[in-house]
Amino acid sequence: MKPKDKTTNYKPAEDREKDLKLALYRIQKGRARSGETKVTIAAVAREAGVSTALIHNHYPRIAEAIREAQGRSSRAMRDVKQQDLIAERRSPQRTVRRSRSCGPRSQISRPSMKCY
Repeated sequence: MKPKDKTTNYKPAEDREKDLKLALYRIQKGRARSGETKVTIAAVAREAGVSTALIHNHYPRIAEAIREAQGRSSRAMRDVKQQDLIAERRSPQRTVRRSRSCGPRSQISRPSMKCY
């Protein structure tokens, strides 16, 4: 038996990253060769001829750029949540006074009882 001649399609990381950036750019400008119009990680992967796992695992900056183009940047979402938490901490907290006989279990056993 003859050994199979495996033709590898390996590219240096810099070239692959450039291909991914160009694929993202083509989709954003509506010039995608694959006919993609929506910017997703899967669309960029198809346009560049790679798998989505490659983008997720080896090119996180490209994945983040795609999410930013979608308006779902994890960094932006994190920053919004952080600002909300800071604003919540600075606002005066409303305290609720409870008597000792009032607790979460007493509400379950006696729902008609009012706790203040």
